[in-house]
Amino acid sequence: MSNNTKSGKAEVFAFSAPPALAERLKQIKASNPGKFSSIVSEILASSLYGVDADILEEQIIAKDREIYECESHLSNLRREKAELESRLREHSRNQNKATEHRLSLLERAMRQKWLDDPERYKAWATGPAGIDTLADCNFRSPDEALAWIRANTHLMEL
Repeated sequence: MSNNTKSGKAEVFAFSAPPALAERLKQIKASNPGKFSSIVSEILASSLYGVDADILEEQIIAKDREIYECESHLSNLRREKAELESRLREHSRNQNKATEHRLSLLERAMRQKWLDDPERYKAWATGPAGIDTLADCNFRSPDEALAWIRANTHLMEL
């Protein structure tokens, strides 16, 4: 804000200020030599007339933009979370199915005494039905399945 009025000449005002304000004004004047009048004029104008409406509108538009970006980001995060939750549910279902298949395989192994006759087990495990069953149990090989059966025979003794 300029020190000049519309006619080009500045008006001088004298006013009294309480001690705390007077001290602050002295500090402003000391730290801003030559700019004291314009600083005080801007402060008074801002206080008397408020902030310019155009500035407020720009700030509102900027905040609207920020809100939109945040809401968009939040929406993306919610979608990603929902996808992860869906994948977790599917994984849990698959794990439960694999566990059920493994327990069925363990029952079959005990009934058919595969631990007593590993060759009979190998013949079944390398055939089409065995390969499909082992895949349903999430075993990577017949040996892995046999090791699991050996390690879990105690489950059938309960």
